[in-house]
Amino acid sequence: HLFGVVGKDEAGARLKRLLREEGVICTGVRTAQSYQTTEKQRIVISGSHALRLDREVHQVPSAALRVMERDICAALQHADVLVFVDYRKGALTQASVRRIVRHAQMRGIPVLADMKPEHAHFFSVLPLVTRNKAEAFAMAGAVTVRGAGRALSRTLRSSVLLTESADGMTLFHDSEDVHVPALAQHVVDVSGAGDTVTAAAALVLARGGSPTEAMYIANAAAAGVVSLPGTARITASSVRRILQTAPYVS
Repeated sequence: HLFGVVGKDEAGARLKRLLREEGVICTGVRTAQSYQTTEKQRIVISGSHALRLDREVHQVPSAALRVMERDICAALQHADVLVFVDYRKGALTQASVRRIVRHAQMRGIPVLADMKPEHAHFFSVLPLVTRNKAEAFAMAGAVTVRGAGRALSRTLRSSVLLTESADGMTLFHDSEDVHVPALAQHVVDVSGAGDTVTAAAALVLARGGSPTEAMYIANAAAAGVVSLPGTARITASSVRRILQTAPYVS
């Protein structure tokens, strides 16, 4: 199930149509009259992503937020994992996030979050939080990966998976840190790589896997999508093939 808010505009209608065509259950994507659907235009030069132009607003009508929270809590009765991806567009509030997380935790559902630095205080005591290096530095006020990761893990009281682009990623879990190198052989477009990491990790935790196993599979999934143009998808068979080349898999 996917939850969110779109505007009553052509972009919102097109998004919901594309989701349905891909088999995504998007009844939780609500349409708000006084809202504009976020649009991102990517400029590609010689096959590589060069620039992005965003058209967006950051104020979601409160009525739409109440309906979205209700929808999410109802869907948790049949969920295996809950993922928050926070783009700071106004769809998440601290009070709502905490109520939803509490519902999930009462049912034993693992919760993952990929949040903007400004909303770090929304989330704590989660099985896994994913962050890229630049945002982790901003959130922690640190200048090293280890310093940022350990600080965030303490502050959020959560395991933290910190992505480092060409340098791979590091997991900070139970006062320890584990690093894996990047597996990508050729980077074409990094669009959507962070979302791929979060999605792959969520699938592993939903199946009862550990944060370390989640990192291994997420690293392979990210290697696959950055080798393709645009916001590409990765298949299970591709992830298995990439994992076979990983130095950390026996």
